[in-house]
Amino acid sequence: MIKNKKLLLLIFVFLLMPGITQAAVLYMEPNEGVFGPGDEFAIDIKIDLNTGCINTIEGEILFPHTRLVANSFMTGESLVSIWVDRPSDAELSKSNQSGIIHFSGGIPGGYCGKIPGDPGNSNIIGRIIFKVPGLMIGSDAEESDEVNISFGKKTRVFLNDGQGTEDILATRGTKIKISDKAITELDWDKLIKNDRIPPEPFIIELLQSQNVYDGKYYIIYTTVDKQTGIDRYEILEIRSSEEIGVEPKTVWWKRILGQKKPAPDWAISNMPYILKDQSLTSVIKVKAIDKAGNERLVEYIPPIEFQKPKTVPIERFIYFGFGFGAIIIVIIIFIIWLIKRLFKKVSRHKTDEEEQI
Repeated sequence: MIKNKKLLLLIFVFLLMPGITQAAVLYMEPNEGVFGPGDEFAIDIKIDLNTGCINTIEGEILFPHTRLVANSFMTGESLVSIWVDRPSDAELSKSNQSGIIHFSGGIPGGYCGKIPGDPGNSNIIGRIIFKVPGLMIGSDAEESDEVNISFGKKTRVFLNDGQGTEDILATRGTKIKISDKAITELDWDKLIKNDRIPPEPFIIELLQSQNVYDGKYYIIYTTVDKQTGIDRYEILEIRSSEEIGVEPKTVWWKRILGQKKPAPDWAISNMPYILKDQSLTSVIKVKAIDKAGNERLVEYIPPIEFQKPKTVPIERFIYFGFGFGAIIIVIIIFIIWLIKRLFKKVSRHKTDEEEQI
């Protein structure tokens, strides 16, 4: 009887093994550590694939924001090349209030796993720089000296099968022990100071489809920074007659209707980016800025064949409307004057006939 139970258990394990081995594993490295007040440390987010390939990843990192501060999200060595949601340093300030970091991106052509024998970090998604606050007061200081950094429920990966199939995913976080004294020091500040290399060159692609963004024109762009990683992208749409920070001149009727055009200026944006100027008459400028503040600027002038056919300015229709209206008013006044004159003539004729009688 015991032998039969062991045999059944063995068969059950083997039946489960395919499902277990096929699961992708998203994990943090190191999986544990000890740090003290003022210490900075890096957590790498990595993925291991056993079978199949993935092309999209969406992540949610949960951390105790009362005990740790997220300083930076680095992607310099990331296998993700197209980022839809990459938290900038400014966005991480919001994460430090909620304790949640979101990120998502894609891998064109797919990622099929780390090449056997590769000693590098070819399976890294991103790196988060955390810091233990130098001073904790009140209830924060009384909390447990061990905290967890984990993946949230919104963490998913999708297969590169052309159908967007969600893959089976296992996750593993990390445990951090907080000491009373500083333990180590990360050379993050030194890395930032020594980075004088701008992000890699890139191109801007103009796209349009009736099935995407209601047929509006949009652009895509992406690059990498091999030193400290990309922090953010900034975009500017500006016409040749405009200046940055200066409100463009507006015709009087638009001012009356409150249709003033705001002053063109740089704005932080994610990719893809829907163009504000759908007439494609503006120069499009994109800046890629790394964690050290180095910039790579790329400009794009939409080709003439992409630009919409020129139409008669709406002010001409308005001027025509005013002119036409004025003519109608003159005609109406003339008709009224004519009717009154005829009425007076008829009245005088009747009066003359009555006097003769």
